[in-house]
Amino acid sequence: MIKSTKIKLAVTVLAILLIIFSQHLQMTYSASISIKYCLKMNMGLQLLNMMIAAIPFLLCCCITGNISVSLGLSILITTIFSIINYHVFIYHGTPFLASDLYNIGTAINVLSSYSIIFDSMVIRLLMITAVEIVLLVLYAKLIHKKRTENVRKFMVITAILNMAVLWVLFLSRWTIFPNNLVSWSWAKPMQKNGYEICFANSIHTTLNKFSTMEGYDPKLLEKYIDDQSETGKHDTGNEEYPDIILILNETLCDLNYCADIPEGEEALERINSIPGIISGYSTVPLIGGGTNCSEYELLTSNSFYQISVASPFSTLDMANTDSIVGYLNSLGYTGTAMHCYSDTNYSRNEAYPALGFKNVYLGKDYYTYNTSGSREWLDKDNYNDMLTWYRQADDNPQFMYLLTFQNHGGYEQNESELDTVNIEKDLGQYTDDVNEFLSSLTLSSEAFADLISELSESDRPVIVLMVGDHAPSFIGDIPYSTSGNKVDSSVTQRTVPYYIWSNTELNKEVFTQTSTLTDLVPMLLKSAGMPLSNYYQLINDLHVNVPVRTSDGIYIDKDGNKIQYSSDQPYYEQIRDYYYMEYNTLKHGEDYMSQLFVSD
Repeated sequence: MIKSTKIKLAVTVLAILLIIFSQHLQMTYSASISIKYCLKMNMGLQLLNMMIAAIPFLLCCCITGNISVSLGLSILITTIFSIINYHVFIYHGTPFLASDLYNIGTAINVLSSYSIIFDSMVIRLLMITAVEIVLLVLYAKLIHKKRTENVRKFMVITAILNMAVLWVLFLSRWTIFPNNLVSWSWAKPMQKNGYEICFANSIHTTLNKFSTMEGYDPKLLEKYIDDQSETGKHDTGNEEYPDIILILNETLCDLNYCADIPEGEEALERINSIPGIISGYSTVPLIGGGTNCSEYELLTSNSFYQISVASPFSTLDMANTDSIVGYLNSLGYTGTAMHCYSDTNYSRNEAYPALGFKNVYLGKDYYTYNTSGSREWLDKDNYNDMLTWYRQADDNPQFMYLLTFQNHGGYEQNESELDTVNIEKDLGQYTDDVNEFLSSLTLSSEAFADLISELSESDRPVIVLMVGDHAPSFIGDIPYSTSGNKVDSSVTQRTVPYYIWSNTELNKEVFTQTSTLTDLVPMLLKSAGMPLSNYYQLINDLHVNVPVRTSDGIYIDKDGNKIQYSSDQPYYEQIRDYYYMEYNTLKHGEDYMSQLFVSD
């Protein structure tokens, strides 16, 4: 045991720094960021990451007054968090960030569909923990110090100073980091800055839910309204409005398009063979996840380009959000929202009524339950339940929105003997996952074909739009397609198919081979000859020139050119007007212009 006070102090400081640095490595590594990026990081960023990583230790010291005990507790906390973070990354497609705190209940419900992972990554995380424990044991043997009030007081002061500095750097108006540092391309920011910095920045992002649009001027929108009125671009609409059924199908994805897996197209064969079916591909906000983000874009036509949060239903003001629900309500529609899984996931039990749905069927009690192996809540049953409510509907035109569940991950729920699709490509550890996914997708294809067969006998005019919410979580781990005009993996891997069918006349020329999720509803309304708001008209006009627009500012124009949103690029003013209109409804302040979002 060391007796010299100065040496004790030096050993104590060294032990604390080594363990906290190790915890920093562990947390960043759990986000699948190689340790080499941590070691190459500049010293200033290293220090900031360690200040954040030290928070559990400092708080434990404030409570216990014992350095050894506090180090031990912080090791336990960091180990548990790192393993959870790794699971979130594997199953959600992105590491755990502050916005995920809004959806702890959702996460628990969703994780029940997945298995606990104990692979080489978890073993490596535990090996880092073992190193930290060895350091702790050596320290405890060299410096045997009981709990003291002096230690507690010193650590309270240290914790306050640490938190004050972090507040200034991350949460105050003097923050040194931009809002939404991580955005949706999380890997590069984390490689450059470290996981802890990105997590702290995500707190600021969550508190500042959407970005302020640079140069925003409401007068430009007033002029746009006048211009639209003068040019008379708005359709007068049909006297009899068709019923509209909107289906956001969980993980509906064409792996032949995204990853050159031919069996992916074969799994969707029943849909593609439906007489009169219109099909194309649409980009969605996120890669390999983000159902609630896709719901938001589909229902509101607002782009996630300027939205920072990952769970809009839980964090944005949905009661003051302009959407297709309120728009169709103003035209005399009756709105119905349906989802068979937990009613509280992403606060849908509050968001759907706030958007204006009159009928809301959420939760397991409303739905028929059958399984395919261990795969639950089949599309076929969802469609049959929806048809029951559709046939019981009032005389108003109907707007029905259904979010399915069947194709949800993980993709190791069934034994391989139950797979009806077996791909020829060897994708290593993901081969079995792809087989189960495509087997489930085949059932979805058959169920949708049966739904259309039922609706084809209806004497009510009806339009059906179905689109996937995102690609499967493994999409980033298998080779992506570079065939055709696919110019960027970040676009290809967030592309899903959309399908439109109707028993009434549509202008099919409106629909393009490639699209954006925000554009599908405005395109549908235009194709049916229905009235269009200024907002929907602008989106349709923009779509002609720039049909593909991603949430991270990458666009593909009508000629297949890849461009980015900047003042020196083509179509800048048209894209800017769209973002300004979106900002007007997001901000919903004194300059809010309701005439942008209602029918003439």
